[in-house]
Amino acid sequence: MLNELISERLSKKYTVASFTDGEKALNSVLKERYDLLLLDVDVPSINGFELLELLRTTNIITPAIFITAKTTSKDLKQGFEVGGNDYIKKPFDFEELEARIENIRKTYRIDLAIPLGENAQLKDRIIYANEKEIHIGAKESAVLGYLAKRKGTFVSCDELTSAVWSMEECPSQSTVRTYIKNLRHILGAASISTERGLGWRFDGV
Repeated sequence: MLNELISERLSKKYTVASFTDGEKALNSVLKERYDLLLLDVDVPSINGFELLELLRTTNIITPAIFITAKTTSKDLKQGFEVGGNDYIKKPFDFEELEARIENIRKTYRIDLAIPLGENAQLKDRIIYANEKEIHIGAKESAVLGYLAKRKGTFVSCDELTSAVWSMEECPSQSTVRTYIKNLRHILGAASISTERGLGWRFDGV
């Protein structure tokens, strides 16, 4: 029941995958990429402590928060020793959980996905579209991310360079246009509009 309540609450803001079996969770984490793990300890097959310890031995460093009824100092110590990043004792309220998730997100600089269209999003320099993953460079990702956040609004070259590049870099307009051209090639020509004197506008994919 708690699994369902947490999943329902977090699904309003995040993409959530939930499991009630440790082995199934382990197999999924080994195959898929997750930004954060919420682990109970007393679950079937592989308990939460064992699961995280196994993940850490395979060099998976995804941040993890334990949510458990195990509340002794010995349990807390074990949770951190196996690689946990935070520890929430039951019972707890959702505000506490969300605050701790947000703290992990800021500490480890976990960026939320930026929507690009109905079936497309940008996350961690990867465009996910139509079940495909397209890896792009850091600057292309920053340019696309900024334009997507201002979707439907023209962004001038000066505004874009100020938001994406440092003052020391100071790219030329032709450099910026090259990044826009590359993004159009990936997303489709209609994804980004150009208006002389106004700049570029992201229209979605």
